[in-house]
Amino acid sequence: MARKRQKESNHLPKYVMLRKGRYYLEPKGVLREVLGGKASFPLGRSYGEMLQEYSRLTKFFSEDTGNYTLSKLVHEYLSNVSAVEKAPSTYDTDVKTSRVILRIFAEFRPDEIRQKHIYQYQNKRKEQVSNRSVNKEISFLSGVLKYATQIGVIDQSPCVGIKYLKTKPRDRYVTDEELRAFYEYAKCKNPLVAEYVNFKYVSGRRDCELLTMRFDHVMSEGIISLVAKRLSQGERKPVLQEWTEDLQEAYEKLVAAAWVPSTATLKKKGYVPPKKSEYLISTRKGAPYTDSGWRSICNRLMKSAYENGVLEERFTFHDIRAKTSSDIEDLEEASNVLAHSSIRTTKINYRRKIERIKALDRKGDSY
Repeated sequence: MARKRQKESNHLPKYVMLRKGRYYLEPKGVLREVLGGKASFPLGRSYGEMLQEYSRLTKFFSEDTGNYTLSKLVHEYLSNVSAVEKAPSTYDTDVKTSRVILRIFAEFRPDEIRQKHIYQYQNKRKEQVSNRSVNKEISFLSGVLKYATQIGVIDQSPCVGIKYLKTKPRDRYVTDEELRAFYEYAKCKNPLVAEYVNFKYVSGRRDCELLTMRFDHVMSEGIISLVAKRLSQGERKPVLQEWTEDLQEAYEKLVAAAWVPSTATLKKKGYVPPKKSEYLISTRKGAPYTDSGWRSICNRLMKSAYENGVLEERFTFHDIRAKTSSDIEDLEEASNVLAHSSIRTTKINYRRKIERIKALDRKGDSY
């Protein structure tokens, strides 16, 4: 009797299986012949590795576009578009979002999806998650179906003209007192996170930019950041942030903190000092942190600060970047520091202080 397809493999690309924490491609029919008759190919442990290796093995194998399911299309989109053209953190988000979308649309053919299906999905999901989350899911689906039009699978995307749910921009402003309190708490628990917070505030850089910053990016005129917005070739755009006294001091503290172990690390048996790394922020083995790994470290520390009464309200590390923008008086200068391509983005999403306005000055001519 044929072995039943495992439940956890339901939303994987065709012929991909997950066993004991590893992904395998087990091709059948024409695909197996194209791949030389081999019965099984290891694809790695992580979901991202699997997608990359799957795409590499199957890129020369095409099927009739009428046999495309959204599942196949999504995995192609993640491999050929998201992984190549988007920032690593955005790619990770797309991978998570794809799993949500595929629970509903996995067996649909792209030409079967109608606007009514998208609105039905929207109406159901908004009862479960925030409007912002629903909009991100619809936006991801829109990207996938736009890709489908580009490769000739469908003529027009049903997402064109879809009305997104109304959302309110996040308005959490981190006060100087809150940032200082968290910084002092983090200095005792994890000095690297403390100086990361300080450097992030002064520089206004995104997490993905800081985590990929290398020592060869440090120049006499300033420090190079590879901003998340990518160029047409798929490379991230470099910008040079010129030195100021605050930026120089924050940089030196960050570099020094990289060699100061946290109290938790010192308590571990067999502690080994960290290895030299080409990255400003790295693991003890010298490798760069992944976005998700670093976020977990920071979130645990934030939770600890809140539970121990250091903070009355938690904030995200993205709120620190918004604080940088808000604390710069000139809007155009704030947009330049954050390396935004549009001042409108800065104004709507990153200016969180109460806007100050003036009253009429009648210059002594009163009633």
